Amino acid sequence: MRESSAGIIIAMQPSRDRAQSDRAKRVLIATGGTGGHLFPALALAHDLLQDLPGIQICLAGGGLEDSPFLELEPQGGWSVVPITAPKPNLWQPWSVCGKMLRGVRESYELLEEFNPDLLVGFGSFHTFPLLMAARQTATPYMLHEGNAIPGRVNRMFAKGAECTAVHFSEASQRLKGETRVVAMPLRSVFSHSKIPQSLARQELGLDPEKFTILVIGGSQGAKALNEILLGAAPALLSTGECQVIHLVGPRRQSDAEKLIEAYGQAKIQAVVKTFEPRMDLVWNASDLTIARSGASCLAEQLAVGVPGILVPFPGATDNHQHHNASTFARESGGAIVAPQHLLTPQYLVKFIRLLRSDGGQRLQAMKQAMSCYRACNALQRLSGLVHHMAGWSS
Repeated sequence: MRESSAGIIIAMQPSRDRAQSDRAKRVLIATGGTGGHLFPALALAHDLLQDLPGIQICLAGGGLEDSPFLELEPQGGWSVVPITAPKPNLWQPWSVCGKMLRGVRESYELLEEFNPDLLVGFGSFHTFPLLMAARQTATPYMLHEGNAIPGRVNRMFAKGAECTAVHFSEASQRLKGETRVVAMPLRSVFSHSKIPQSLARQELGLDPEKFTILVIGGSQGAKALNEILLGAAPALLSTGECQVIHLVGPRRQSDAEKLIEAYGQAKIQAVVKTFEPRMDLVWNASDLTIARSGASCLAEQLAVGVPGILVPFPGATDNHQHHNASTFARESGGAIVAPQHLLTPQYLVKFIRLLRSDGGQRLQAMKQAMSCYRACNALQRLSGLVHHMAGWSS
């Protein structure tokens, strides 16, 4: 045993040229601590453990040491190793370079000690040191890209990857090397049987029969969406009887307090939380969602079949949330796209009123379109592609 520079005790492993048949299969998953990258990484880890109970899995990358999301999946099968991965900063280049070199050194040590059969990278600067070390040590790696516009780190390393798994087929046009279209891995709660809508509402303390709107700004929340709903709350009942599930974001307690007061004054029954680990409950309870358009959120929306008003985050790198939303709305038929700079509380109320104006026929047509899209686009699981790329398939 020895301690790595990341401060984690790791068992020494045999050298890379030792025969692989005499030890357990090993996968190193490189990810960051934000929900958009970590949720599909955790879902992959869960799927691999289900497929191969003896597999050894290590999650490593920047931002893991203080991520609030690691506790959402039962950890009984993987280790976690934080890796130094500084955010690019043009104003502090020497500091960034120093920390990046430290992260690459930590990554070298981890690759030598864990000796993975395959590294799977989930993008962002959080994975850069690990991918750089993998490239330099000829460690086989593959990438996962969930967005329609690939991130910069994945674009940089795609050429040397065994392949890049993409969720949106159009992402392949912007990546070098081999690509495969796969289904977005979803959190383990979505592998359970679908929860009846009325039961999901009851578990959340809501009316089992009332039209339910889900507001979700992604894993980090969205202050702009919170403010729009704050302004729209007084007029929501004009769209018809409804109740609201509103997830404001883990660090937005003050927004939660304001919204609880606003919904109460508008006489709208509401569940307002900073975060909800049982996302299967809130999705299955909902008739309509108002949401950002991160790749994981869209995959969950499609899996449950909830029509949506998508409000892409305008500050997303390369405007990728706009491309995600546009592609999702066009191909699945399950959403309309409302750019944030045009969406006022008044316009949001008009959108909701329009979607409900025909007794639910328009919303039902959107649900049916998503159902047909799912049936016609049954994609390979990411875990199955990992099996193949690691050389485990028969």
